[in-house]
Amino acid sequence: MDKHFILTNGRSGSNFLANTINLHPQAVNYGEFLGDWTVPYKVYRRLRWTGMTWAGFLDWMYESSLAHYGSQGVSALSHVRKRKPINFKWKGAVRTVGVKDFAMHVGSAGIDAHLIDSKDIKVIYLSRKNIVKRYVSWKRMEETKIVSLQDGNTVSQALSIDTNTVLDDLRAMKSEEDGGLALMEKLPQHRAMHIEYEDYFGDPDMTRATNEKVFRFLGVDPIAVASRHRKISSDDLRDSIANYDDLCRTLAGTAFERFLD
Repeated sequence: MDKHFILTNGRSGSNFLANTINLHPQAVNYGEFLGDWTVPYKVYRRLRWTGMTWAGFLDWMYESSLAHYGSQGVSALSHVRKRKPINFKWKGAVRTVGVKDFAMHVGSAGIDAHLIDSKDIKVIYLSRKNIVKRYVSWKRMEETKIVSLQDGNTVSQALSIDTNTVLDDLRAMKSEEDGGLALMEKLPQHRAMHIEYEDYFGDPDMTRATNEKVFRFLGVDPIAVASRHRKISSDDLRDSIANYDDLCRTLAGTAFERFLD
């Protein structure tokens, strides 16, 4: 069975990508596992007394039947509650299994070195060039508590940006992005795939073409799939930001000015 890891930064479309992978009958992605709100993290806490490292736990997740069928059971129950079709997969039918997490978590947990040293973990780095739009999406999520929408409209209420802290936040986001790029440069080409958000979501044809490349990279046959995840805010910053002019003045002359509409 092949292994994969979606490396990303917050608000860069990784939920969409993981959901798309899970729509393939021969692929499974467990989602995030390093955050303390996740089920895998809670499992890891109970195993730490054995001396297990995060890297060891990641390998366990890749190989474990308990992890596979536990995740399939949780997913099936969630679909039942939401009255959606169950997408249960037997472990023997799965050809690639993976997780996803943020570059900043990967570094702090020591997973980055494991990904580099591994000979069989394929890494997809999903990044977003427009850091300002990523920042606005992050602030929108904080305000609404909505991670993504499914078959719904965007959140229409304009967001007010704190211009006193925005530059520090954007610099931190740029540092996260650079960390992900640095990790990818250390991987051999056959284990590395870089997707930029702007290309992936440019239009439906680009999304379909990227999905095909992802499936081929993961070693499964490309199929037509349609994730139901949707953006939570408008892509037009003028519509999304109540104090857009103030933000423009704050970013004027900085490296982030070019990301404004």
